[in-house]
Amino acid sequence: METSREFTIHPLIGEDGYLAIDDNFGGSMFIADNEIPIIIDLLTCYQQGQHDGARHLLKDCDMTVEEVAKTYGIQPGTVRRTIHKGWIKARKSGKSWLIKLSDAQNRWGDKV
Repeated sequence: METSREFTIHPLIGEDGYLAIDDNFGGSMFIADNEIPIIIDLLTCYQQGQHDGARHLLKDCDMTVEEVAKTYGIQPGTVRRTIHKGWIKARKSGKSWLIKLSDAQNRWGDKV
């Protein structure tokens, strides 16, 4: 009989701002609170067939400042300045800025 995988989520005692996700097969993952919205976005994109399972996002998912900088070979500060000057659309998710892939492509070219 096949056992289904079940997950338990709980805050880490003594580690403010972190969650642990454990499964019934002994696996664990630790996630910072500020990463939760990003992970939710990635899982949503994956569920909708908009992510290939690798680092790069497909179609029109959100990318972090760091992902944009790494993808386009520019400094994260350059990406943030571009956001603050209004040269590219972005939205805040917790402490992170998120940029639509299509907006990054319009600004810096098609690298994905």
